[in-house]
Amino acid sequence: REYPDLQKMSLHELLRANDKLPEAVRTTVRNNGGGHANHTMFWSIMRPTGTQGAGGKPTGALAKAIDDEWGSLEKFQTAFNEAGLKLFGSGWVILAADKTGKLKLLSQPNQDSVVTAGFAPVMGNDVW
Repeated sequence: REYPDLQKMSLHELLRANDKLPEAVRTTVRNNGGGHANHTMFWSIMRPTGTQGAGGKPTGALAKAIDDEWGSLEKFQTAFNEAGLKLFGSGWVILAADKTGKLKLLSQPNQDSVVTAGFAPVMGNDVW
């Protein structure tokens, strides 16, 4: 098997180290690994309306961080939707935290993951 050391790494470790990976696997990890990470996050936060944990407003630290960054949940929702509308082609709009915990709204083309740039995804939307 090629690259036995890489086979021992988690998906997020591979994505965080993408710029250091052998060139022969870098694009594959970015595209397929990023797509897997994005979709796993996306599907894990989806809930049918009316089920426990579905919908509702954020609470606690997340609600405070959104208010601190955008002023209100409604303003965040507007910014989130606008980011998606501005994304050309397919990609992702991701609410993510930087290394200090500060929230950022990021647009990523195609299957690129915010993990590669050192962010921790909180939630996102697949833009087609």
